[in-house]
Amino acid sequence: MDIYDFAMQMEQDGERFYRTLADSVPDKGLKSIFTTLAEEELKHFRTIQRMKANTFSMEDSSLLEGIKSIFKVMQANPPKEFLKEEAQEKAYQKARELEEKSWKFYEDCAKKASSEQETALFERLAAEEQRHYKILDNMVELIQRPKTWLEDAEITHLEDY
Repeated sequence: MDIYDFAMQMEQDGERFYRTLADSVPDKGLKSIFTTLAEEELKHFRTIQRMKANTFSMEDSSLLEGIKSIFKVMQANPPKEFLKEEAQEKAYQKARELEEKSWKFYEDCAKKASSEQETALFERLAAEEQRHYKILDNMVELIQRPKTWLEDAEITHLEDY
């Protein structure tokens, strides 16, 4: 399996994983986040397909703008299911780990790329996967924060505002 085939398979696996997560959560905001991440993985798949065919272009992403607005709505009205399901927390952690592996994989591919165009696209893919990682990291933190606050009796971790 060449690097392009491996990357396409990785993106397809990611898309399926996010669609499964989207189907498993009742909250519309979370469903939207996971559906958006699935669509992003599909865009990456198409980018790699084009790279394999020596066409170097990538679709733009508006992921962060959309996710920020979803998080604002969720912050005002946190989904109860999101905060109490331990299985969901593990799924978000797994998703975060997958994004980190993808981000590192594309960074490595950029270092080994055979052209400037290929390097640029692999670097862009790495940056997008890093953004996905940060989104998921924020989701994991959102889940874990109530536990941390309750477990830490000294409350020494107050953030400065």
